[in-house]
Amino acid sequence: MQPPAGRIVALDGLRGIAAIIVLMLHFDDLSGASGVFGHGYMAVDFFFMLSGFVLVPQIEGPRAAPAGRLMLQRLSRLWPLMALGVLIGAATHAAAWGAPAVLPLIPLALLYLPRLDGTLMTFPLNQPQWSLQIELAANVAHLLLLRHVRTPVLLVLSALCWVVLLKASLDTGSLQVGSNGQDWLYGFVRAGFAYSLGIALGRNRLARRDLAWWIAPVLLVATLLLPAIPGVNDALVDPLSLLAFPAVIAAGASANVPAQVAPRLTWLGAISFPLYATHFPILEAAHVLADDLPVVVRAPVFLGALGLCVWIAHWLARSPLARGFRLPSLRRPQARSAG
Repeated sequence: MQPPAGRIVALDGLRGIAAIIVLMLHFDDLSGASGVFGHGYMAVDFFFMLSGFVLVPQIEGPRAAPAGRLMLQRLSRLWPLMALGVLIGAATHAAAWGAPAVLPLIPLALLYLPRLDGTLMTFPLNQPQWSLQIELAANVAHLLLLRHVRTPVLLVLSALCWVVLLKASLDTGSLQVGSNGQDWLYGFVRAGFAYSLGIALGRNRLARRDLAWWIAPVLLVATLLLPAIPGVNDALVDPLSLLAFPAVIAAGASANVPAQVAPRLTWLGAISFPLYATHFPILEAAHVLADDLPVVVRAPVFLGALGLCVWIAHWLARSPLARGFRLPSLRRPQARSAG
């Protein structure tokens, strides 16, 4: 797969690596395995920061489209794959809960409306959708407000949000907050820290491409996996891990990617969102199926589901769904010559 023109290939690869770590986090959770992916939820904060970084040229550049059209473009690209994930989740939960319990949740999920009900998940049909809802809210804030805010003010906003997150982590024991009704607002604070800082980084892009391509992936993997070392204080390590993401993005933005590596990083970027949007309900289906099977065959079921997640993401990345809906062109038709 060849890199699209104008993209920073190393950042595409980082996006894919983060999505795979989220996949493995949920694989461990649903299969009962214990591994090094326990802090993989921090990848959400990396996604927020990377989104702010890469969208600066589109939203704040001299040739940026009107705000309404930019938001429609964003929705048209993200909605189809997330809707597919919702429908897969609806089928899985209908088998487990019964159709009457699932049907009222489908229109809410398709409209990106959370279920704010205590400790229950805000998007039970496809749990990762909570972060997409908050990222879209951050995109709206960027389009309407943050594009006009000076960089020093953005840095102050990011710092204040980090202080709130530190307090939240000390109170709850980690930063695994924002996905259920009880702590839903913390998701916006996580985006406030990461997305604002991403914008600040994006306004000061590194022009040189002289770092080794592997430095940023190693930094990202270390940041997301090392906190799972036994004995580490989760309440402190999560907020501190957030502070490493700017270095990861800076290293990725200034990476010199060899020609033989670029297609692999491009592939990782291409599957990242399809994987993120559909993996959880597929793993949940394996969980529902495995409950009725002997213990000796549960591991093959989950491993098969893991491979299926990647295969489906690969297929979807090449499908029209990954490109989303095509909006009408803004160009006005040229008047025909009278002669």
